Amino acid sequence: PGTNLLDRLEADGITPKSNSKPVDRVNEHDLFYNTHTSARERCVADANMIKELRKIQNPSCHERLERAVAITCLSIKRCFVLLWFALLDRINN
Repeated sequence: PGTNLLDRLEADGITPKSNSKPVDRVNEHDLFYNTHTSARERCVADANMIKELRKIQNPSCHERLERAVAITCLSIKRCFVLLWFALLDRINN
């Protein structure tokens, strides 16, 4: 949050600029969101980010707090998205 991803990427929208350092340890999530717009694809990105956040070893106090907030928010969001798709599938069948 608070960083403009497009300012940190080359014209292809994927490659980070040489002077753009990752803001945190989990940067692929932002790149995936930039190139995938469907809710189902982003749900996969959220699941991958949760896995990556849980893999961080020796997190700083700040990273632990950010990780707790991010995992909670992403998990709640995923539940709503998955419930929404389940409801749509039920309505359509």
